[in-house]
Amino acid sequence: MPVHLQHQSRLTARPWIVALLPALTCAFTLWLAASPQASANGTAITEVFKGEQGPYRITVRAVNAQLLRGNTHLSMLLYDTATDRLVTDAAITVSAQAPDGGGFGPLDTFHAFTTPDYYDANFTVGVLGSWQFTVDVKGKQGEAQFTFPLRVEEPVVNWSLVGGLMTVALIALPAVFLLMRALRKGKEKPKPTSSEVG
Repeated sequence: MPVHLQHQSRLTARPWIVALLPALTCAFTLWLAASPQASANGTAITEVFKGEQGPYRITVRAVNAQLLRGNTHLSMLLYDTATDRLVTDAAITVSAQAPDGGGFGPLDTFHAFTTPDYYDANFTVGVLGSWQFTVDVKGKQGEAQFTFPLRVEEPVVNWSLVGGLMTVALIALPAVFLLMRALRKGKEKPKPTSSEVG
């Protein structure tokens, strides 16, 4: 069999692979939407604290205004109050005290490769209620300590988003069906004409 026909037969012999890819993509997207903890380490876009202490000003951001129980994330920007410039070479640690007296820290922050200006911290919070966070800064400009409360709540499924994604998935099903039909037709061999038989 010629090479180009072999390649075509591989593609048409497995239409379920082509149909399975969009289904898996939709399923994974729905899982992310239905599981808030799965996206807890995403981009921190909500400002949860802003303060000035000594030579530093700090902005703290999280995914939500309230932290969700489980794995979560904080991102911080540090400024020199004298020059209003970003400080990226300080040593920053994060500690937290839970409502039941437990907690964690001090935890060293890190710089992500994609966001080198931010000081990031990943941690786990398991107790609901108001937590007291402490951020300690040590750098060339001096030292400072920031304290602020953050509430920890139970993760809630975003059903509106899930419903919207399910609607998109249902709309895409006819396209998948038509694609499978087209692949099956391409797989069928054309019947010989009377001239070819003779």
